[in-house]
Amino acid sequence: MKVNIAPTLSILLLLSTGLFAQKRPLDHSVYDHWKSINNTEISKTGQFIQYEITPQEGDAVFELKSKDNELLFTLPRVADAKLTRDESFLIARIKPTFEETRQAKIKKKKISDMPKDSLIIVNIQHKDQWKIPAVSRYKLAQNKNEYIAFLGSDSVSILHVRNLVTGDTLNFQKVDQFVWSPNEDFLLFSKKNEAKDSLSTDAGLYIFDVVNKKIKKISNGQGDYKELLFDDNGTQLAFLADKTPEKSLLKDFKLYYYTPQLDTAHVIASQQSVGVPSQWYVSGDGKLKFSADGEKLFFGLAPIPKVKDTTLVDFEHAQVDIWHWKDDYIQPQQLVNIKRDKSRNFLSVIYPKNGNRIVPLVDDTFNRTSITDEANNEWILASSDFDKRIAIQWEGFAPSDIYIASTLSGQKRMVKENLNGYTYLSPKGDFVLYFNRETGNWHSYQISSGRTILLNDGLPVNFVDEENDSPILPSPYGMAGWSTDGKDVYIYDRYDIWKFDLSGKGKELLTNGEGRATQTIFRYIDLNQNDNPRYHTTIIPDKQDIFITGFNENTKYNGIYTVNTSKSRKPNEIFSDGYTFRSFKRASDGETIIYTKENYNHSPDLYVSKQFKNETRLTDINPQQETYNWGTAELVHWTTPAGFAAEGILYKPENFDPNKKYPIIAYFYEKLSNGLYTYQAPAPTPSRLNIPYYVSNEYLVFAPDIRYEIGYPGKPQRNT
Repeated sequence: MKVNIAPTLSILLLLSTGLFAQKRPLDHSVYDHWKSINNTEISKTGQFIQYEITPQEGDAVFELKSKDNELLFTLPRVADAKLTRDESFLIARIKPTFEETRQAKIKKKKISDMPKDSLIIVNIQHKDQWKIPAVSRYKLAQNKNEYIAFLGSDSVSILHVRNLVTGDTLNFQKVDQFVWSPNEDFLLFSKKNEAKDSLSTDAGLYIFDVVNKKIKKISNGQGDYKELLFDDNGTQLAFLADKTPEKSLLKDFKLYYYTPQLDTAHVIASQQSVGVPSQWYVSGDGKLKFSADGEKLFFGLAPIPKVKDTTLVDFEHAQVDIWHWKDDYIQPQQLVNIKRDKSRNFLSVIYPKNGNRIVPLVDDTFNRTSITDEANNEWILASSDFDKRIAIQWEGFAPSDIYIASTLSGQKRMVKENLNGYTYLSPKGDFVLYFNRETGNWHSYQISSGRTILLNDGLPVNFVDEENDSPILPSPYGMAGWSTDGKDVYIYDRYDIWKFDLSGKGKELLTNGEGRATQTIFRYIDLNQNDNPRYHTTIIPDKQDIFITGFNENTKYNGIYTVNTSKSRKPNEIFSDGYTFRSFKRASDGETIIYTKENYNHSPDLYVSKQFKNETRLTDINPQQETYNWGTAELVHWTTPAGFAAEGILYKPENFDPNKKYPIIAYFYEKLSNGLYTYQAPAPTPSRLNIPYYVSNEYLVFAPDIRYEIGYPGKPQRNT
């Protein structure tokens, strides 16, 4: 049989050309419909994946999927979504609609009359849902989730304590603040009466025994109760309270402490306490923190502020801002900093189990303090830029004196004077790591011996920005994290990852120099889940394969690699491609990993994989892009008039015709070529160019890399 193929092909070509020609250009009406993906999470077991799809303006959609890409739930306008520890329930707040809130703002409604959040509880297995209106916030315990506590947002604040399985609920009236103990044994909450209510006597702080269903008042009186805090074992608690009259001009916070062996909470620190400096008091703006072993309690002290003289009438006195050229900050910055400065407080420690001994650790000449995650060790890190801050006005950075301070005695020891750089306290608190911008070197300071070690001594590579083109000292490439025992630190140069023994006994090029040899930038991916709020430090596991990203400066490809922390070797490539990968999360099984993947043609969507292999796409957030004339991004190379090799990105419309002339826009802004494989959503922008809009409307956009010459910011743009 004879088949005539040519007419069929002609028809198909005509149809495809017609469909292609039908793609419309972007206009300004499309922005609100373009979506992004946010708040991606994977459950600890890896069974569930959650995320929000958010338009540029409008209402977000929350989705919960199984790891096998089965859509389990879609919920509108979700915020603060959490799975219980056994992954049986999903709990979240439901926000009012965007339009409802917008109209309320237009009508200038009072905060109390604004649309309220709701609470939703979902039984994942049975797909039952419970919705509770007018809820301001909810809390789950850290280690166990048989119950949920949530606070109503009506005029009378009611705290509801609900058993998630049975639905049984207990209610407590007039509640202001509340917090769970870590193991859900106790619920601590404060009650607050209306200002006009002078007869009620129930204001105060209460502790509810969840198991025995018993309630006990542990602090009496109307007041402002803050920083309600249990220790890690839930056997002792502390809080701040100010019980002065509501209109008092000077708030007098005190630090309270309670254990089940006490009848009521006791004041353990106040303005009159031994150890509190003269004319200082307990700050109501300080954060409380127990050490992991429960022996120490950190809190803030501050100088007592001057009280406003109410006998002076405002309109009879001039309002004047006075500035002196030797002031630390220029006048506009001083005005911006007023609120921050009024809340400044200075770290102190108290020993509740050892006679309530108070040790102030720093005074008001210090501007930063740092403690370890567990805070069991003796020394903290502190820095002071006192009498040096003025330099920031022209240098962009003020030098600091670096100290360690003893939590036992308050004794301070100088680590480094006039440091222009960055400092870190090791996880066990036995070393100070610091980077000196003036020398470009990394140092460690051994607290036990007082010895300073130059970590990168003799190394032939730089640890500062090799391409710095600003009239300031270059910054370091940063650090990846610490070893499990806290004795080693992982530090980046431009391309590779180094492992340094903090005592100076050794150094190792973890990526074996492969980064510099191939101009590939390797960086650590922290996939370790830790939902304990105590721990923030990045710990890199010992003697294990870890995942790192690799970005090739020549091809602009991004990839995923593995390397073992016990030996120096060439990283093992899993894949490398013309995409950008972000938002990495891993389940506790060590296998299931989620991440977003994007390039100029594909908006960031969520993917799931086993150890970055056999990926499955979970979302398609912007399918409407297919109906528009989009574009392409390609890397262009040339030689500048000065003879330097240069590169940039040329964006062309999807329907680009090489035989046609197009208007071109040159977009000059520093170095952009590394973003060749990143997505750019069409959106109104305050300063940068809306590239997709112009490309879709048949402009060419050229974004050349600009390498500035210090002192001549305009010259490199002209000569590129």
